Amino acid sequence: MDCVRTRAPVVHNDYAALPHRKGLPEGHAPLVRELVVPVERDGLLVAILGVGNKPEAYTDADVAMVTQLAAMAMDKVIGLRAGLALREANTRLLEAQHLARVGDWRVELPGEVTRWSPQVYDILGLDPAAGPLDLEGVCRLLHPEDVARLRDDTARALLDGTPYSHDLRVLRPDGAQIHVHNLGQVQRGPDGAVTAVFGTVQDITERKLAEDRLRQAARVFESTSEGIVITDVEGIIQAVNPAFSAITGYEEAEVLGQTPRLLRSGRHDRDFYCQMWQALRTYGQWRGEVWNRRKGGEIYPEWLTISAVEDGGGQITHWVAVFSDITQIKLAQERLDFLAHHDALTGLPNRVLLHDRLAQAIRRASREGRRFAVLFLDLDGFKGVNDTLGHAAGDRLLEVVAQRLRARLRECDTLARLGGDEFLILLEGAKDDGDAAKAAADCLRLLGEAVPISGHEIFISGSIGIAIYPDDGVDPDALLRSADLAMYRAKAAGRNTFQCYTPELTLSARERHALENALRGALARGELLLHYQPQVELTSRAPCGVECLVRWRHQTLGLVPPGRFIPIAESLGIVAEIGDWVLREACGQLVAWRRAGIPVPRLAVNVSIQQLERPTLLPLLRELLADTGLPPADLELEVTESMLMGQSTRALATLDALRDLGVKLAVDDFGTGYSALGRLNRIPIDRLKIDASFVHDIARDPKDEAIARTIIGMGRDLGLEVIAEGVEREDQAEFLVREGCHFAQGYLFGRPMSALVLEQWWRQGGGAEGPSGPEQQQFQI
Repeated sequence: MDCVRTRAPVVHNDYAALPHRKGLPEGHAPLVRELVVPVERDGLLVAILGVGNKPEAYTDADVAMVTQLAAMAMDKVIGLRAGLALREANTRLLEAQHLARVGDWRVELPGEVTRWSPQVYDILGLDPAAGPLDLEGVCRLLHPEDVARLRDDTARALLDGTPYSHDLRVLRPDGAQIHVHNLGQVQRGPDGAVTAVFGTVQDITERKLAEDRLRQAARVFESTSEGIVITDVEGIIQAVNPAFSAITGYEEAEVLGQTPRLLRSGRHDRDFYCQMWQALRTYGQWRGEVWNRRKGGEIYPEWLTISAVEDGGGQITHWVAVFSDITQIKLAQERLDFLAHHDALTGLPNRVLLHDRLAQAIRRASREGRRFAVLFLDLDGFKGVNDTLGHAAGDRLLEVVAQRLRARLRECDTLARLGGDEFLILLEGAKDDGDAAKAAADCLRLLGEAVPISGHEIFISGSIGIAIYPDDGVDPDALLRSADLAMYRAKAAGRNTFQCYTPELTLSARERHALENALRGALARGELLLHYQPQVELTSRAPCGVECLVRWRHQTLGLVPPGRFIPIAESLGIVAEIGDWVLREACGQLVAWRRAGIPVPRLAVNVSIQQLERPTLLPLLRELLADTGLPPADLELEVTESMLMGQSTRALATLDALRDLGVKLAVDDFGTGYSALGRLNRIPIDRLKIDASFVHDIARDPKDEAIARTIIGMGRDLGLEVIAEGVEREDQAEFLVREGCHFAQGYLFGRPMSALVLEQWWRQGGGAEGPSGPEQQQFQI
């Protein structure tokens, strides 16, 4: 302690004699003599060094030597401590570089001796064992577009000492592309020459990605069509995007520092906003439809999403609201809702809405003990308008009809379009059939007025069926069925009229349904058969051909006449299939007759409009004529006048092709159709058939005689053969001969008969009575 106090060497050559010395601890050799010297650095005592138990007394020379040894020992200790501190500092530097993804590099000049820190190798994805790269090696790692920047910046630094800082894209050996920030500057020697270039490389890939995300977010914020509002936790607006201004009309400067309450429309009550904030506090998000007010005062609907923004500790720091103007969506929804319940063309209620209104009317009428009427209206001849003038004209006609009928009705009535040309009128004010009939007559009168469309005056009529609640139905479906059945009876009654429902109509409909079901399989079950009625030359009464007539014999219904099942086959769409079968069977029978020595000159077969419009008719006829060897002129196809006048372009083209094939064409039931006589000379026909309704009262009714005489004269003037149907009496035949009609068929000459009976009839000379016996009686109709 004396050495510490005095900071001078201390010598004790007789240590044991010192009164205050206690010696060394037990187990050590006894201390006889000691020499202690101080060690100082920069004026501070940093250590003491002592030696002891020299055999002889310590001298001044010993003091000088120990003092020198102490100084040398301290220098060594200080050097070791500095090295340790340097190693610790280097370790901390490497750790810091690793955490910061920063490495340092140095290039000694001249010679380009390079040194890279380990972190540079790690950043660039290189193996340290491969050694550092020179400038060219570094350039090979860079994205081609960044090489020039590194070269230019390095050259400028070597030239004028300008430090550089740039971002580079590095293509690592493992294929990954990273972004680095490179800092560099030069070091000069005493003579001013550049001795080294050094700097740092930092991996900034994550920062670049974050910047890209921020730029993208900024672009979204600026360019999105949705409005965005950012508020602090108290709801004070901090920022809005351009879409916010476009939607609300408020500029950013007008709303900063405000709250979103300035947009409130007043449509939502306090409870609405309380529930919104409750959801935000509970879940951190709310989504829903809100009505807000623009700057100009207009109220509009928006779809709004509000989300909380939290810091790292989970505390809410901001609210972000994203909203879109859904005005157009709401309008579209309203339009869709309208179209779901209304007809798109006329704007009238459709079947769905009508059904609902019928149900409501029934409930009111039942509660109040009232009656009401339902009118089912179907336009007459609407298909002809579409076929001749086009669907655009047909649509316009439907619009005009809807307007006229709507103008006739009261507010409490409902006019609906069921589809096509079908309308239904609900008259809640009608008390009985009389009120309904008056309304129906008014509707028919309105329909009878000309409709100007596309330069044409179109005249239309309608058929109306009437049903009364509760007499004709107690639910919507029953009322519609009853009115529908009554409408079809109005059609059958000649159209342009109305009929009221009667229970017999339901019975008739059930019978028709039964016939439909039975007819669908009649052909497959072999229930269809053919009869043949002779046609004769009137003067000689010699047979000149036969007309083929189809019959249906059902196992329970018996023999069903054509007048009942042919219209059903047409509505079912199977009449063409039946017609093709008839053609095959009839042509085969004609061949069989001729092989049996029965020289039937000509075979007449009826064809339907469905057959004419199918592309299979011509190939079928060519096949039949080729297979049977029949001359085309021996086959005559009959079409009705009404069908002929309303045929489509395809059907008329088929008629031309049939005429070119050599097949004969006849107009059946002439005089009962449209009577478009001006078109006859443009249609490829060979024969007119006078309908039996005009033949029946010949010699009794001058009008029918005049009609028959006119048809015969028309045929003569047009160069057409004329054949009369339904000739049953001699006076009818004599009149026809006098007027120049050369051919006829009817009971006077022969009834429709089976192929076998016709063969017997022919062999017996074709007399009017024909063969007798049970078979003849069985097959005559």
